[in-house]
Amino acid sequence: RSRRARSGAARRRVGHVGALTDAAGDVAMLSRRPPIAPRVFGRRDVSRVALGGGVVVAALTLIFALDLLPNRLVLQVGDVAPFDIVAPRTDSYISKIETDAARDEARKSVEPVYDYGTEKAIRIAGVQLSAFDAKVSPVDNAFSEGVKDVSRRVILESALPGLTDKARKTLLGLSVDRWKAVRAEASRVLDATERDPLRDTDVEATKVGLSGKMAGGLDDGERMLAAEIIAPLIVANSSFSPDLTQQARDRAAEAIPNVVVDYVQNETVVQRGHKVTDVDMEALTELGLLQNRPDVL
Repeated sequence: RSRRARSGAARRRVGHVGALTDAAGDVAMLSRRPPIAPRVFGRRDVSRVALGGGVVVAALTLIFALDLLPNRLVLQVGDVAPFDIVAPRTDSYISKIETDAARDEARKSVEPVYDYGTEKAIRIAGVQLSAFDAKVSPVDNAFSEGVKDVSRRVILESALPGLTDKARKTLLGLSVDRWKAVRAEASRVLDATERDPLRDTDVEATKVGLSGKMAGGLDDGERMLAAEIIAPLIVANSSFSPDLTQQARDRAAEAIPNVVVDYVQNETVVQRGHKVTDVDMEALTELGLLQNRPDVL
């Protein structure tokens, strides 16, 4: 080779080695960066951990609470229970339905109240006896001393309107003494009947039985005559009182205490296959079986 060619090749080798040397130096400089110090666990890290833990606890609590939720029962009165429904806990409540039913029964058991009173009965008896005296006054006049038989008969035939033919015949055949006996017994029975409680619903039945109350030695015809005379004068001294009856029924209902229903845990409320009643629905509601809520009590 010529000297010039050798000199150029030598320069190229030198340049290549220099380039390699420079590259190695750069790599060495990059690999000698200062070391990074480890991080210290600080307050911000504590807050992050606490927040994360709280989220986890809340999530777990929600999951457990959902597990505690009973399945909602969708039932109505008249439905058939698909399975045994039991009380989720021991509990008691006041049953409005059963309390109202018991109080209604108490009201129904009260007999109608009538406004009978002793003073009222005595007052009515006095009024009716005065009416009796006025009614038999023509007969008393017919049997007065000095009245002739013909005149007596005329008076007796028109006295006491409404008598049956049989009673009229008995009246026409009476002597003065027998009339006095009939009159006295009729007055006694009228007074006694009006002093005893006599409801307006019993008046007709009482009239029918008047002849059986007559005593005083009267025969059958005389008892019938006395009964016919006083029958129109029999009036009620005791009438049905709506106000007094309602008051008595209210008192009877108020005397009934609240009906308390008790259930122990797992006691059957409604058996499978039974129709649900309004009482059952009340129990299911009170026991929380118709609501979605945790049963943690």
